[in-house]
Amino acid sequence: MNFIQYMPGARNALVQICQDICNDSLCPTAKQDLGITGVHVHCVTKVVNNETDTLRLYNYLNESRTDEERSDSVFTFLVKPVEVVGLEKWPFDVFEQEFFDENGSEKDISKKPRSQVTQSNPSNTWPNLDFENLPKCLSLTELEVYELQIIDLCGRGINKLGAMIDLPNLRELNLSYNKLTAMPDSSMLKHVRKLDVSFNEIQSFEMDTCLPLLESLNAAWNNISGFIESLESLKTITPNLIMLNVKHNPFKDVIKTEATSSLAQAAMPSLKCFNGEIFCHTLHAEYANQHPWIIDHFEMADLDKSRAIKNNLARVISEPNKRLTSPLLINDTQLENVQYANLVDNQLSSVEFIAEFQQLKEIYLANNLLTKILLHKCANNLTKLSLCCNFVVKMDGIIQENLPVLKYLDLSNNLITSLISMGVFHTLTEFYCSHNNISTLSEVCNLKNWTGLKIVDISSNPIDSTGLCKKFIIFHISKVEYVGGECVTSSDISEANQTFGGSLDKDTIVNMPNVGNLQNLKQLSITNCAIKKVNLTEEVLPNLESLDLRQNQITTLWGLHSLIKLQTLSLSHNQVGKSMTICQKDTVMPKLLFPNLITLFLDHNDIRSLAGFNFENMPMLKYLFLQHNELQDINGVQSCVGLETLVVDHNKIQVITEEDFHSDNNIRSFFSEYNKIKFLNFVRRLTKIEKLFVSNNKVSDKDQIKNLGTLKRLKEITILGNPLCKRTNHYKLALQALVTLRRIDGHSVIPKDYLDDQ
Repeated sequence: MNFIQYMPGARNALVQICQDICNDSLCPTAKQDLGITGVHVHCVTKVVNNETDTLRLYNYLNESRTDEERSDSVFTFLVKPVEVVGLEKWPFDVFEQEFFDENGSEKDISKKPRSQVTQSNPSNTWPNLDFENLPKCLSLTELEVYELQIIDLCGRGINKLGAMIDLPNLRELNLSYNKLTAMPDSSMLKHVRKLDVSFNEIQSFEMDTCLPLLESLNAAWNNISGFIESLESLKTITPNLIMLNVKHNPFKDVIKTEATSSLAQAAMPSLKCFNGEIFCHTLHAEYANQHPWIIDHFEMADLDKSRAIKNNLARVISEPNKRLTSPLLINDTQLENVQYANLVDNQLSSVEFIAEFQQLKEIYLANNLLTKILLHKCANNLTKLSLCCNFVVKMDGIIQENLPVLKYLDLSNNLITSLISMGVFHTLTEFYCSHNNISTLSEVCNLKNWTGLKIVDISSNPIDSTGLCKKFIIFHISKVEYVGGECVTSSDISEANQTFGGSLDKDTIVNMPNVGNLQNLKQLSITNCAIKKVNLTEEVLPNLESLDLRQNQITTLWGLHSLIKLQTLSLSHNQVGKSMTICQKDTVMPKLLFPNLITLFLDHNDIRSLAGFNFENMPMLKYLFLQHNELQDINGVQSCVGLETLVVDHNKIQVITEEDFHSDNNIRSFFSEYNKIKFLNFVRRLTKIEKLFVSNNKVSDKDQIKNLGTLKRLKEITILGNPLCKRTNHYKLALQALVTLRRIDGHSVIPKDYLDDQ
């Protein structure tokens, strides 16, 4: 790609940019000592950019092809060159019309995302391509397609490849410059040797069939984000791959080019070319040999270790930075005596050899190519294991059973997302897991049972930003002295107790007397126990139907929502009013909360509003108790279509409207005594109500009783305690309006009942 020459006289911004870069790169000390005042760029004759590699390769290949073999390719420039406002200033020998309108003037694409800045589709485009329309796409008959050895579908605007049949003669397939989001149908790839899917939107290499004949795969310029995951898939799908190109993918786990190359070489021994570079295969070391061990300051304090390293070379293997690869070859005569191994800065991809060292006490494996830790035998004497600065994703082998005396474990700078698979470690005193990808507290909850820990570091993980992890560790591990490199202080302990004290979880229930098997538990009552937070899941209590948590200090319903079989929940006399919400901050609300909950007690909670309780996500709720709170209205219950009983006595409700109830509500009983209600027109919406309790409110207008005339099913009512009762005979008004009435203010209005009483 040739650039035009940029001269200062043209006042092109590129010259100024280059000049600024040169000035910024000068060492300030050198400028001062040598008297340099600055750099002046006379002209820029060429700009080198990695993104031009594809075009250079294209031109190079076309030079060696005949006119019939040459292909017409369309190249898209994703970024407009500096200060180009028209075709006359376009610096390339090819141009992209996407940047200009019909008059050659600049288009406004500054805010257009990359997915929209795409090449112009050829006239022959096929968004959905399958075998039925493939012959038409190629302008061939089905028989001719069946006999093809090479198929070029470059730049056909393909979004999806549908069902294909086996093409036994097909050896090369080019699907580059399309819009594919997944790998093509494996049925047409069974005999393909060379596949090009570059410049698409592919996100992973997931396929359901192995392709043992595939030798070359170009998947550059896609949207693949997981490099380790991709290697694991390709190891299974393409066991005999020789050439692989995955350049310019947005990998999030492995960024350095050298690391991707080494990992690919270790994971796929058949590879000879990766990302355009020919592998220079490193030969396995004949043996891991004995070399002097450099004793650091801390090791000098360990007299036994220091003495063993100095006086007995047979107990030591020291091979740092020797490019050792897996499988590691070891002299059999060493296995019995080796106690200390230093294998940092190598290219080891597995650790199965650890079990072969029967007396091994310490091993250092930092800066290798480890992606998973699998141990099939116990390392009975290993006390110190360092695996930092690798690419570890899976740790199935790091469990107490395989490492029965392990005291020190370093997993820093890896790709770990969870510690759950490690189970419980009772022997560990030092644990380092900083700079990983742990994002939630649930992924480290098993740390609470590592009671021997004194030093813990999980800093620089996504979870660390909340500060909860440090408090969690301090609260649950009483012996811990340092967390995240900082000494634990009394104020840290106080904050941890305030945050996690009174937590109800699986461990709390297991330690309770007479609980029994949690899997079969249907009823549970834990009252007056100062519980502040709840973290119970369906896995812990899969069959729980009734839960009584009265008289605690719970502030939110979150943590109980996944108990899908729960039918009755009592949170009376708690502190739910402090949050007045079910969902925690920054938490996605599930579609259904308490999908089978029928009865909910929220009385005596200082609740001031119902707006954040999301009752619409409780489809089975029938009985809701909200008495003795601070409610000023009942806005929030209108979404409860199935609600039959609503109790809001002893609140501060002033107004209730018809809109506060669903138009097709199922209310049978409504309790709203001891409030400040003046008007009863809302009852016209309660067409199915049978019991209405509104005593001790502020109803003063006798005409409000007329609203009761629409209630054809009402059998019981309380009105006493309202101002109108002092000025008029409310019994008479009620009886005139309601022919179905049976009881008023607790007294029967049926003559037969009076005779029975006498």
